[in-house]
Amino acid sequence: MSRGVYKRTEKHKAVTKTAMNRPDVKARHKASCNTPEWIAAHSGENNTSKKPEVRAKISINNAMKRPEVVAKLKVKVNTPEHIASISGDNNVMKRPEVKLKHKASHNTEEYKMKVTGENNGIHNPGVIEKLKITQKERCGKSVMFLPNHGEIVHFRSKQEAKYARMLDALDIEWYYEHQTFKLPDMIIGCRPDFYLPTQNIWIELKNQSKDAPLDDETQNKLTTFYRVYSSCNLILLYKEDTKKLEHDLVCCEPIDIQSFGVPLKSIVEGT
Repeated sequence: MSRGVYKRTEKHKAVTKTAMNRPDVKARHKASCNTPEWIAAHSGENNTSKKPEVRAKISINNAMKRPEVVAKLKVKVNTPEHIASISGDNNVMKRPEVKLKHKASHNTEEYKMKVTGENNGIHNPGVIEKLKITQKERCGKSVMFLPNHGEIVHFRSKQEAKYARMLDALDIEWYYEHQTFKLPDMIIGCRPDFYLPTQNIWIELKNQSKDAPLDDETQNKLTTFYRVYSSCNLILLYKEDTKKLEHDLVCCEPIDIQSFGVPLKSIVEGT
């Protein structure tokens, strides 16, 4: 029987799966893959999966890239029935029982051990790269970001892009560098990083801890801003606040966005 016609039966699948789970088979397979000959045959230029002709063949045979399959999936996803099934009350993630189950799974000791200290995958460089799911391109010091509203925004730092992504996850409306406030006797005004219209608060991200003092120039600028625009509720968001927000978001904890950070009023008045 030719290889192209051969089909694995359920019985054959079960036997193969059982055999591959046996300790002696696993040990023999691992030993055979650790020989110098095997390593040489599967690394560098000898790795057939890296050859251009092989990669091209794999790409061509990928059913998900075929135009007819892509068109069929696109039509299916954009139907009114599909949109209705994943929006509003029909969204599975919004069901109370699913929320409770999800929250309970994050309150176990095993999960807390995985997300705290050195066990937190956020510290792994590979994981950090994967977390940049909405970061589209780097352009010098600028970070291009595609938020919920679909318009590309250029941020000045990765910290700002991460904060915007978390606001999107919380479904909070935001504007980046929405307004520049003129300050008396200063050439450069004050332009807070974010404005949240629903909460009517301004957010200034600081890439430092709360224990570190602000430099004289920043302190002077913020003090002047508070005296001139005391009606504007400006909040300084430090590293600890961003990490706590990310942790609460991952653990599905109730989040009040206004509770994160230090109000400028308390910094200036020392309260």
